[in-house]
Amino acid sequence: MAYFEIDDQAIDPFAVSQVIDVIPVHTTIGDSAEVVRTAKVTCREPRLDDVFIAFMDDVVEQLGTADAVSILVESAASWRNLLRIARFGLSDSAAMGLFGELKFLESLFDAHGPLAVDFWQREPQSVHDFIGDAVRVEVKSSTFQNQQAVQIHGLRQLEIPVDADLVLAVADIEKHGGGQTLDNLVDSLLDRGADMATLTAKLKGAGFVRGMSADDSSPSFAIRGWRFWEINAQSPVLNSSAVGTEITDAVTNLQYSLNLAALGESVSQFDWHRFTTSADH
Repeated sequence: MAYFEIDDQAIDPFAVSQVIDVIPVHTTIGDSAEVVRTAKVTCREPRLDDVFIAFMDDVVEQLGTADAVSILVESAASWRNLLRIARFGLSDSAAMGLFGELKFLESLFDAHGPLAVDFWQREPQSVHDFIGDAVRVEVKSSTFQNQQAVQIHGLRQLEIPVDADLVLAVADIEKHGGGQTLDNLVDSLLDRGADMATLTAKLKGAGFVRGMSADDSSPSFAIRGWRFWEINAQSPVLNSSAVGTEITDAVTNLQYSLNLAALGESVSQFDWHRFTTSADH
């Protein structure tokens, strides 16, 4: 739990996604006998203590920019959806998809070190998962039970950039394959030097916060291999170029299943240095 001095600021008790409670209380702080008015912040579920700590870190970072009550209320609003997800956990498919992206990021570390994090989700609204100087990569995850197809979201996900190559990277993943949880993988990236603030912000953008998969019931995954395809104008995919701008702007929430066999033979190796090397066009 945590306490924030609020003096005479008005605040009513409230809860955030049935995970965190905030209530005004009078208490003493430290060795002082003086009773002060505070906002008491507690976590309802011990298994989400790491998530609670991340929430508290976000609040503490903002102290000094506004009064404590305003910061708590605004942080609660921005974290509400994420805390709801934390309470129930990511779906297996969402967790597996994020695992594939983080394993790709882990491989990027071998070539680029901690700067590799900058290539992932370069902007909050980036269409492609990884963006480099000469290549963009869309990462998909498949299970051993369904290696034939992947789900494509929208008409822009496989749109070929005008200034870079586009690669579709498919991670073949086995669930409970004696592998890692998402938290294990994130901790590994941090141990290798990933900037905590940058990685945490990008994970939040992906709907994940450290501690969400820390309990024993969380799924673990293992990569069994990678398959890579270069996507070009001849690739049999549905994208903006195929249907035109008018249809692209008119169609929303489009999702389709792409038969990977239609793309031809894949390759199992990728040149990780392409992210900082000018491509020949």
